[in-house]
Amino acid sequence: MMNRVNQHSDIVLLGNHDDFWVQTATGDDLSYQTWRINGGAHTWRKLGIHSGALPVIQRALNAPKLAPYTKFLSNRPFTWETGKILAVHAGVRWGVSLNKQEKDDLLWIRNDYYFNAGLESAGWHKNELGKVIVTGHTPVQIFNRSGFIKMQADSQDVPRYLIDAGSRSGAFSGGIVALTLDPNGGFVSAKFVVNQQVQEIPNKLIEEDFLSKDPK
Repeated sequence: MMNRVNQHSDIVLLGNHDDFWVQTATGDDLSYQTWRINGGAHTWRKLGIHSGALPVIQRALNAPKLAPYTKFLSNRPFTWETGKILAVHAGVRWGVSLNKQEKDDLLWIRNDYYFNAGLESAGWHKNELGKVIVTGHTPVQIFNRSGFIKMQADSQDVPRYLIDAGSRSGAFSGGIVALTLDPNGGFVSAKFVVNQQVQEIPNKLIEEDFLSKDPK
């Protein structure tokens, strides 16, 4: 990712697990504790940190070996947008302008972004921004789907896409989705990788299966 950003001007957005790293590097105890119970110990071992103590982990994340990655993550933006498309890790708080969104919502929001009144039974929330919105954060298997979800309150609603395909969910369908949109936010293609096998998600499936008021 660092190479893609530095050499090709790609955009990498900050996610909640990335923020665990950044905040733990500052010594923030809450981020450290939350990270620890959400895969942190596994990550630390892979990074060569063989201790679960905050002071040790903090030092390691700021030491020469890992400091470049800490700095890289510290400089990631929360959002990327054009006149037609918005990308953000988790979603947005409806009724709040984009420049006044809370960090916790951008990195953590779920049902209040997806559904009317935050209730799955009430159907998808209308896209109040009028831009195509692409998010991750919540594995689509939560909604009994594989691949990704296209959310529309009705056929006139501007689409929102959820593309966290559950690569770490443990589900048999867990994988990674690459969604390609045109400059106006129109769907071009979606490729779904499961167990290192690339599959194309047919456009027919997207239109028939995902254009629905019923999130199930």
